Amino acid sequence: MTCTIIAIVALVLASCSKTPEYTKLVKADSDVLTRIDIKQFSEKCGDNKDIADKLKGLLKEDNLKASTRTRLEAIIDDPAEAGVDLREPLVIAVNMDSGKETTEIVGTLLDKDDFKDLIECIANEKGDIKLKEANGISYLADEESILAFDDESFYFGLLNKAEDKMVAEVEKKFSGEMPNQLKDSKQWELLTSKDGVTQTLINGSLYDKIPYFRFRKNINIKLDELAILTNVNLEKGMVSMEYEVITDNEECKKMIADFDDMFPGIKGDFCQYVSSNGIVVAANINGEKVTENLKGIEEAKDILSGAEKYMKVLNGDITLGIIPMGGNIMDMNIALYLATKDNTLANELGGLGKMIKCEAKYADGATAVVSGNEPFTKAEPSVKSSEVSGKHLYISVNYDAIKKLDMEIADEYAMIIDKADRLTLTYDGEGKGSVILYTKDQDKYPTEYLMQEVKKQL
Repeated sequence: MTCTIIAIVALVLASCSKTPEYTKLVKADSDVLTRIDIKQFSEKCGDNKDIADKLKGLLKEDNLKASTRTRLEAIIDDPAEAGVDLREPLVIAVNMDSGKETTEIVGTLLDKDDFKDLIECIANEKGDIKLKEANGISYLADEESILAFDDESFYFGLLNKAEDKMVAEVEKKFSGEMPNQLKDSKQWELLTSKDGVTQTLINGSLYDKIPYFRFRKNINIKLDELAILTNVNLEKGMVSMEYEVITDNEECKKMIADFDDMFPGIKGDFCQYVSSNGIVVAANINGEKVTENLKGIEEAKDILSGAEKYMKVLNGDITLGIIPMGGNIMDMNIALYLATKDNTLANELGGLGKMIKCEAKYADGATAVVSGNEPFTKAEPSVKSSEVSGKHLYISVNYDAIKKLDMEIADEYAMIIDKADRLTLTYDGEGKGSVILYTKDQDKYPTEYLMQEVKKQL
């Protein structure tokens, strides 16, 4: 437990220059690698003096030794007092081996003596474990975790092993003898290729350690040769996450190319007819290519047998707009536009449209299914074609529309709903895309809202 408390202190303090020495302490092929720029994050959290004052107030209420309280108050005022180098990022490595999860956190020290003093101070407060020395490193260990450091780096590991085994493993790491280090690896190059607040690399090794899905047996590719890289950016008025599939495997590349052929870039022709004030889903479907690919999947044959004639009619953009009108989730206006080769879908959907109070109409290579308005009527405000065109998938959710629904919203999500403007998710082709949350106040970083909630909790 003591090691866990110390790790949390290190996590709060730790954040690029040359390859940090601590990258030798974790493996490049870890299932999940996350690089966190705490310095950049803290710079986008606003003025948090009130939080610092509240934290110091809580320390006074705690039954701490005077020396411990003084030490922690000094760190709250100046995090550098903890001995951690804020100029370097923090790295977290997670592995799922033999059904057990291990977590490792590493960072750079600014001053070993300050860091050692902090660790000893907390250990003495608890009194259950003592700092030990071995082969040039200092460490604390309990029944499941270990915190170790040398002159340059610190390491925390939730390893769930006996102490002697953890110490031997960590000594090997600090000596530089561990094989396949993150240092100077392709994985480190990928993580440092982005400059956001945090980057995460999910290595393909993880896919064979999670339960198999039905579709996996139909994918004739080596999933361990496929990784996903994400990059989170914080800007005023928005937080975004870019994602990218990373692979050198030709079968993986072909799968991505085939998907892009089935769902090519959106033209944006129907954006003018769909309101941006609700939920919007847009894509471009090559019906014939989708049909061709689905024929090779056993589980899809039954579905395809009844839908093939409709799929072959689809030949371009599909844009759907949904606007909730009241508390009932079924009380909504719908605008669905599909690029079609003929009026087959309009005829089929005509009967259904009467049942759900929609009108179906075919005109000039397009099928419309609309409620609450006439088909092919321009919306105001409409979806911006420039925002959608070229994407292979576009989803936008307006949070004011969500609030119209009579749904119970958990307290932890209420703040997000209240401050958020809209959420967009895109797939841009070639295995790349983004998720962006826009906030109503364009002059604030989203993290400033987070700090406001922390202050409330304190």
